Amino acid sequence: MKYLDDIDGYCTLQEKDASIELLNAKNDENTDENIFKICDILGIKKPSNILEAKAFIFKAREKSVSNIIDVMITCDCGEINMVQVDISTLFYKDKEKLDNSIPIKIVQDFDEISKIYPDILDLSLEECTEIENRFKHNNKIIFDSIIKSNCRKCNSLLVTDIDYKNIISKFNIKNIYEQYLDLTQHTNMTKKDVDDMPPFEREIFLNLIQEKIDKA
Repeated sequence: MKYLDDIDGYCTLQEKDASIELLNAKNDENTDENIFKICDILGIKKPSNILEAKAFIFKAREKSVSNIIDVMITCDCGEINMVQVDISTLFYKDKEKLDNSIPIKIVQDFDEISKIYPDILDLSLEECTEIENRFKHNNKIIFDSIIKSNCRKCNSLLVTDIDYKNIISKFNIKNIYEQYLDLTQHTNMTKKDVDDMPPFEREIFLNLIQEKIDKA
């Protein structure tokens, strides 16, 4: 299945620019516009809809930063739970149950389905609903950012939809600039060298520098 695997990773410059965009748009309620803008910054091909955009961002993050994300969930009992999630588990859940008679693509509404099936408007309401339900069924299998866990204190079931805005980087803007400084000071790298690195590679170099400093 190459649908999501075709998404490329992003570099440090794109990670930084996307983080700045999210920071500037923090109080902007126009989520739709923001997510498409973030995709553009990260070099992600134009998604068809919000659900697809979210899936693409998660896949790009998996390739660029790490497949593991830490999700903080506060239970009604007041306990703060830190849950580790493997991004790869959010894709193609129960893939053997995929309906392969329809395109492997995240489709959000009936208008998008009608572009794939132009003759759908000639079908009965019951037949249209059946096709729409098959797409919705596949959507959940292709990508689903909702995770379930149990509170470590009261064992209540916690259901959380992971916010794409919190997973693009493991670091805040201040940390990223500090890392630029560390890498250019302790190596022969230029800012452009760091810009061009995928975030996971930047972190490897930083860890190696710290190990060298600790041994000195």
